[in-house]
Amino acid sequence: MPLSPDVADVVQVPVDCDDPQTDGSTCGPNSASRLLRAYGHAVAYAAMVALMRRHSWTIHFGLGSTPRALAQAMRTIRPETELQQDTPFERILELVADQKLVLALIREERSIWALGSFPALHWITVYGFEQSTETIFMRDTNGQDRHECYRDFRDRWEWLLPWGIPRWALDAAGVRGRTIIY
Repeated sequence: MPLSPDVADVVQVPVDCDDPQTDGSTCGPNSASRLLRAYGHAVAYAAMVALMRRHSWTIHFGLGSTPRALAQAMRTIRPETELQQDTPFERILELVADQKLVLALIREERSIWALGSFPALHWITVYGFEQSTETIFMRDTNGQDRHECYRDFRDRWEWLLPWGIPRWALDAAGVRGRTIIY
């Protein structure tokens, strides 16, 4: 579904690049703190990590933030925070066109020297797009910008694990592809 013709070709929502992530498992609190600061809430990354420790057991073991726990923690500061799963890609574009930041849970390849690479999940902040080039703009948790074509972003955002124990465990925790928080 294309965007309304009155949406500008390039849309960008201001988001800071301060307070980078300092470990390998708190990308959720880092991205959440960026979104909350953009909406006027003075929430440092460290404060969001502390808040997540009260809302989720997974973060204590370096397993990151589940969507439900992250959204719940964010709602304690910004009650209108929404979690959507199995979301169409066009919804991200609609929200950003409406000047809203979007946290997206994407799949990334991580590598461990002796073990090779493996898929990992990562929260990033979507802050813009360019329609004519079909490019999406993201702020990573290190504060750096990332630009990807829609197709590449969708491949990483619409992830699905094959059937088996890893998929069952993620499903049980409410962790799925096409997940956003805004």
